[in-house]
Amino acid sequence: MSDTADFIHNGQPERMQIQLNHATQRYNWDCGISCVLMVLQKHQRQTFLNHFTEICKSEGFNKSTWTIDLCYLLRKFNVRHIFYTTTLGVHEGYRWNSFYNHILTKDENRINTRFKNAKAKGIFVQKASLTMDDILGHLVNGPIIILTNAKMLSCDVCKFNKISTELRKCIPWPTSYQGHYVVLCGYDIHTRKVFYRNPSFGDQIVKLAKGDHDTQLSRMTQCEQDTYEMHVRAANIVRAGESLMKLVSDIKQYLILNDFPSVNEAITQNSKLFRTKQAECDQKLMSLRDDMAADLYDLEEEYYSSINK
Repeated sequence: MSDTADFIHNGQPERMQIQLNHATQRYNWDCGISCVLMVLQKHQRQTFLNHFTEICKSEGFNKSTWTIDLCYLLRKFNVRHIFYTTTLGVHEGYRWNSFYNHILTKDENRINTRFKNAKAKGIFVQKASLTMDDILGHLVNGPIIILTNAKMLSCDVCKFNKISTELRKCIPWPTSYQGHYVVLCGYDIHTRKVFYRNPSFGDQIVKLAKGDHDTQLSRMTQCEQDTYEMHVRAANIVRAGESLMKLVSDIKQYLILNDFPSVNEAITQNSKLFRTKQAECDQKLMSLRDDMAADLYDLEEEYYSSINK
């Protein structure tokens, strides 16, 4: 870093860390809720935990949380905040994303409605892309809940995802997307580190090496976005191709199996055998029926002609 002053405002400390009570997610869907718990006051947090299921149901998201849902939760507990997003509503590009497409159908109307009603509910939503300057500037005033790609997260201390991160610098292979919420809680200008709490981990602060000051954490460039969508579509095409190849293989195997003369002959012989057996059984049943009818007739005659009746 050539000039640390480029990253911070006048009077802003060169190193700071916000003390938070860690919350570890309990399920595979509540990382965002766990981040909300970290920024709540102690009594608010306990209230939320005591009524966790009821609150999730009343908020309508159940087990599918979007960032706007977290905003409504923060508003419920009177936590002042601003929601910065590059898209007001559901991003159309998510339809090509395997991470979102399975929940998009049932959530789209609900999410768009929550965006529409946000202002009336006292929730401030601003369409904007934040720079590193903005991020560091806000951390002086409070923590930041941020949605990121779990596959891109790493830690310089515990070496989480460190190997794949270093390899990606040498071999820039495409990275699939897995949305994950973390809480930014500090920075160190001299070591170029951003501190965050990951609800997937235990009670620890993770250190992430940050990029250049003009790196936009909340939004990719248009070129990167286009490349990413191309990778997603290519991955979907590959999966569809693999499924098609498996289907063709199964069909070929079925056709080959039914093309063997010995198999067809065995099926024909078994069919004839079963038909013969069925005919024999039908004949025996009909013969038994006739015998029983004759015996019944004889018994009736004997009964009516008997002097002892």
